[in-house]
Amino acid sequence: MKDINFNGKISPSYSFYKNNEKIITNQNANLSHRNSLDKKTNTYDTNDFRNKTNDFQLSYSSINAFYFNRKFFIETNLFVNLHYARSNKDYETDNTFIHNKMNNTNLRMDILTGKGRIEPVGDVRLAVYILEDLYKTGHLKEIPDNELITEFAELISKIKNERFFDFRIKEIKEIEAIDSFLQKNNLITEINARYFASFIDNWRYSNQPQRASGKKFYIGLTPEIEFYHNKDDYQNLNPVDFFPSDYHWNTYNIDAKVGYVNEKSLNLYWQQGYRAEILFGYEKKVGKDKLIKDENLNLNANASYFISYYPNSRTRISTVYSIFYYYESNSRFNEELKPVKKYFTLSPNFRTNIDYYLSPQLRLNLYYSLNYNYSNSEI
Repeated sequence: MKDINFNGKISPSYSFYKNNEKIITNQNANLSHRNSLDKKTNTYDTNDFRNKTNDFQLSYSSINAFYFNRKFFIETNLFVNLHYARSNKDYETDNTFIHNKMNNTNLRMDILTGKGRIEPVGDVRLAVYILEDLYKTGHLKEIPDNELITEFAELISKIKNERFFDFRIKEIKEIEAIDSFLQKNNLITEINARYFASFIDNWRYSNQPQRASGKKFYIGLTPEIEFYHNKDDYQNLNPVDFFPSDYHWNTYNIDAKVGYVNEKSLNLYWQQGYRAEILFGYEKKVGKDKLIKDENLNLNANASYFISYYPNSRTRISTVYSIFYYYESNSRFNEELKPVKKYFTLSPNFRTNIDYYLSPQLRLNLYYSLNYNYSNSEI
């Protein structure tokens, strides 16, 4: 038996973050293209096989909050997902061919307004870890006051978001900037290999996970549209048979939502937060024949509370309590209106996550979860 397999994949990505008094912007894009060819030839029987696939995916997100002042904002978010796939399976000896084509496009937008602001505070935490470790090793004269720590954190935020094509050059510039700040403010007692090793180690491995602080209330609309097409061609030439299948529908959805988010860093070691959101939505699915295949009204409510403990820069213990409620009133159409189907589910959840860093190559993660799900439906 001979087996020839070829795989190729390219996956570039892009990210951009901006945060100032008037705007918070976070953009991310990812492109993935994969090709594969698998061919099997069997010497002892007639089961020769060839499979060729071509898969393309593109995802893009843009989150933009515009502030009139420190409290009131308008937020416009865009989410785009494209998926294109082709697959050809040929059983050459018995003349059987299965060809698949799939296209899926999903577009979603948030149009929100509200009051409040959530700010990342991970850079302040990183600044404190760098300074504390240097003080413990005797390379720092004293822990500076809050004003200088804030200035140090602002520098960290600035240099972390500067763009470089070469990661090595970026890290060199970052190390130079940190060293320059510490020396300029006359904080260093001695410069040696251990001094650099201490803050480089924190710089690389003490900035995760990200933490935030603040609260906000929001209300708005989320329209969404999805186009889906999946076609299979099945053909057997001995004897001649042809069995096509073609699924094609468009889904239109709009949600009205209201929510509240509150996150707070209690101190360097403790973080807590809670959030709640209610959505009321309408969804319609239309087939290729322009007939409504599915139509429903739904209510979605969820709430959660978390508390996290960070005993050091490498360890996190986090516990989350959450509850989810979903209700749907569904009317199915073909050529005639079908009976209304009602469905609801209630799901409380508890989970604990322990994340411990051992080395750049090894991280220990323990996860425990307890779920309960109750659902009921009636026609």
